[in-house]
Amino acid sequence: MPQLREDVLSGKMDTLLQSNEETKADQYWIDTYKQMISLFKRFPDYFPNCYLQYYLTPDEMLEHDDINFTRGDYVMEGREKRIYEECRRVIAAGTAKDSSLHAGVHGNYIVDIAYAIIHNTRERFTVNKKNHGAISNFDPEAVVEVPAYVGSMGAETINIGEIPTFQKGLMEMQKAYEKKTVDAALTGSYQTALEAVMLNKTIPNYTVGKKVLDELYEANKDYWPVLK
Repeated sequence: MPQLREDVLSGKMDTLLQSNEETKADQYWIDTYKQMISLFKRFPDYFPNCYLQYYLTPDEMLEHDDINFTRGDYVMEGREKRIYEECRRVIAAGTAKDSSLHAGVHGNYIVDIAYAIIHNTRERFTVNKKNHGAISNFDPEAVVEVPAYVGSMGAETINIGEIPTFQKGLMEMQKAYEKKTVDAALTGSYQTALEAVMLNKTIPNYTVGKKVLDELYEANKDYWPVLK
């Protein structure tokens, strides 16, 4: 960890990229890690989550985002397309020998957790569970991502104690946004949906929030409940 901290603060990309074959040639992740280096220099006490680039530096993200070719488009036209084409080639060939496919970090993580459950290794992982006091100054019913020992009896979370005000504030706003979004879906309330949008940190004001909600609603009418 000290070496990783030193490399990130010095702006070295190789440490961030070298351990994951999925990200080495992916321009999106190269740009993301550059932004992460920038975030860590600004908030040096903690390694920021990748999603925080959208919450803490939305203006910088918008500068190089293309509304006509989003992250979703990038994935579908890039990595997803390459994987599907390679899978079709492997199926047609009847063998995966010399294939460019490889196990990704998330796939490996799932297998490792399954192994820990089957063999009761009680290995330590980061998992999503109801808080139930693991973070003592946070909503006990909120689902949080915390370290836990995983074995045949499931995941036993490790108590974190109190978290700092800055991180707690970000988490509470995000959880409030998520809860209001669920409430809006269940009740069909436009007002509740608007309140949910306004709680999202990427929304700077009411005018933008209402416009975002209305455009999302129009684009997803076939999937969303009727909002009144």
